[in-house]
Amino acid sequence: MSNIGVKKSKKRVEISTKFTPRFLEDLDGRRSAVRELERRFHQLVADLGGTTYLSYQQTALARRAIHLEARLESLEAAFSEGMESSGNLMFYTTGSNALLGIFKALGIKKQAPEITLEQHLGGMRDDCA
Repeated sequence: MSNIGVKKSKKRVEISTKFTPRFLEDLDGRRSAVRELERRFHQLVADLGGTTYLSYQQTALARRAIHLEARLESLEAAFSEGMESSGNLMFYTTGSNALLGIFKALGIKKQAPEITLEQHLGGMRDDCA
């Protein structure tokens, strides 16, 4: 099978060890792992009440949380294969604490999005139909 005429993406396949604000956008979205990271980011934003209610700072923290979570999971996979090093263990411990701090700053509890009275009544009408 020939690859003639097939354009390869110039986007990254793996997460960089260094955070960049647009790391999700810079990854190849055709990969299932990248789609999973995007799903997690959108879920975190939804749990915080949605993009409409997030400040710039909250959005920046959410991006960092997803990046850090992915890095920690990569280390966990390496640990499960016996590839431990003192530097990795130290980063894992520090990273886990940093992730917890980010989640605490964002609010660990899920926030219900604010809805208008009309939206609420519309939902009640739908339930009664």
